[in-house]
Amino acid sequence: MQLAARFVLQNVIAFNRDQIEELFGPGPSKAMAQQLELRFGAIDRAISALKLQYPTYARQLEMQFLARTAARLEEERYRRLRAESIINQEVFDDLQRSLRQRRRAVEVRPTLDLGLKRDDLLGRVPMFATLDAKARRSVARLLRPRLAVPGEVIVHMGEHGDAMYFISSGAVEVRILPTAVHLGSGDFFGELASLVADRRNADVVALGYCELLTLAARDLNRLFGTEPALRDQIHAVAQARIAATEIS
Repeated sequence: MQLAARFVLQNVIAFNRDQIEELFGPGPSKAMAQQLELRFGAIDRAISALKLQYPTYARQLEMQFLARTAARLEEERYRRLRAESIINQEVFDDLQRSLRQRRRAVEVRPTLDLGLKRDDLLGRVPMFATLDAKARRSVARLLRPRLAVPGEVIVHMGEHGDAMYFISSGAVEVRILPTAVHLGSGDFFGELASLVADRRNADVVALGYCELLTLAARDLNRLFGTEPALRDQIHAVAQARIAATEIS
């Protein structure tokens, strides 16, 4: 629906630019252009959030949308050819049969990747990638699920960091200066403040429905006693991010 709305808006924007200004002058055309751009921006942001939340599914849907559009344009072309008597009815029927077969193939609904298993999620996080399977299972048992709704502020700037967050499914915006950062499924945030017992340096807001996994700072500290390599790696990551923040 978002892709279709985006396609329609592109055509309306072009119509406003090419027709409305000529008929009614620049004033109405400019006012309409402003409203259309706001709507187009909102749809673009919604699509971007869905791409972050369901990356594989979004790519498959885009391919399906393009295939459906191509099939529709192909059918329109065949009908024009038949109407102009460039092809006869027999050829037209053969082309339609072939097109129907290809249309059925693109109508198969792709599989929705609703989220990631906790063990798989940990494996995608660089700081846990070197852990063996047993250690990852130990970490996974410490994770707690949390659901965030669109627009919810998950982390408030200035508050004490008592946990880090892994995005099992969803997308968030880290509102840090000078440019906000978008994170999606498999990403993590909040590790800096929780590791160095500092305050949060940015708001983190849910862009859509988010399934989060949280790891409390006290549990992370407990792991340091059993996983010294993990402790060293996490501290190295924290120091690198602090350095990057100071440079920016």
